Amino acid sequence: MKNSGITLLILFCTFTTFAQWYDREYLGYFQHPVELGDYIYFTFPTQDTGYYVIHEKISNLGGETVTVHKSTDYGETWQDLFHMSDNYYIDIGGIASYQADTVYFCYGENGGVKLKYTFNGGNNWDEINIATAISSLMYFLNSHTAYISTSYYGKSVDNPYSLWRVDSLVPRLITDSLEYRIMQMRFTDTLNGYSIQNISYPNYGLFSTHNGGRSWTLMQSQLDPSASICFTSQNNGYISSGMSLYRTTDGGVSIAELSTPNQSKITMVYCTNDSTIYCVGDNGEYMVSSDYGTNWSLEIMPSHSQLKQIQMFEDGHGYITNANHMLYSNMLVESLPEVLATTICIYPNPSKDLISIKGAVGIKYKRIEIYNLEGILMITSFNSNNIDVSKLAPGMYIVSVIMDSMVKNVKFIKE
Repeated sequence: MKNSGITLLILFCTFTTFAQWYDREYLGYFQHPVELGDYIYFTFPTQDTGYYVIHEKISNLGGETVTVHKSTDYGETWQDLFHMSDNYYIDIGGIASYQADTVYFCYGENGGVKLKYTFNGGNNWDEINIATAISSLMYFLNSHTAYISTSYYGKSVDNPYSLWRVDSLVPRLITDSLEYRIMQMRFTDTLNGYSIQNISYPNYGLFSTHNGGRSWTLMQSQLDPSASICFTSQNNGYISSGMSLYRTTDGGVSIAELSTPNQSKITMVYCTNDSTIYCVGDNGEYMVSSDYGTNWSLEIMPSHSQLKQIQMFEDGHGYITNANHMLYSNMLVESLPEVLATTICIYPNPSKDLISIKGAVGIKYKRIEIYNLEGILMITSFNSNNIDVSKLAPGMYIVSVIMDSMVKNVKFIKE
């Protein structure tokens, strides 16, 4: 196998047959310098309401932090829901939501793997213990059934890999004798599921189960570590491996390579039905097919950075994140009154020496921070909306405007 005047928001827009994508938001601002490799999971239960969890390795503090955020305006603005930190280790297993006010968030730490949840949009959170492991991966089959794989990754134990099922917040061990670590999984019903497992790096494999996860059968091996899967039914699905994309109609017994226009590695494949496939990858490549992969539309997102995660709705609208924590959406919502009320203007943009920050009348700022794309804080302003940027190196930066109830992030370019 083949391995407009004042810019209200800088919109990098490109056109495809399917949609026009807008640079929606820089997800998260950092309290401390962070290391590259920090990651984000997001979920949108409805087109306007979404949640994301960001994991940060705080290099100068020697610990790790996790923050969960919520948007109710199509990703335009985000509010912090909760924050937690550990002096040693936190592992994120995923975030899922099937209703606007119901969110599940799985994580592992020294105290074990836990499932945190809220039923009121993040105002209150509770959690249940899953296992004594330190690492986790979560997949929600529906609004009340989840599968969570756990591992003692990096530790010497007899049975390091386990699989749990959670029904209505009651966890049950399915098996504690998995041979390999599950890197990704999808269940089509309570009996049938598929996973990507790390056989021996860099050899990853596609596995299937037809007894609810109690045992797994290797279907395909020699997959790239970037492999991704999407199954829409018991037998029908798509598997990416490196630059290649495959289709199966018999549950992975056989796979047929599709002819795709991408020139770089695919990082995630997403399906809304049997025939409609979305793929994102390195170098900002985003491609779509609505006929089982026969014909494709390819777009290069403006950042040219690696695209990480994609979620699409049946009507073709959706969200994409990239490696620089930028969120893209193909829903144009700038005319919404509640969005305009918190719109932040930066001018001139681009600028060589001085920028001014303006917003709607009545908005008060606590402080303004400027970060580079690695999340390093470069400038902080408490008393002025006019900021000297002359000492910044040329390039793109994130201006983070901290208000009482939210943080608004806008890109600006230093010439």
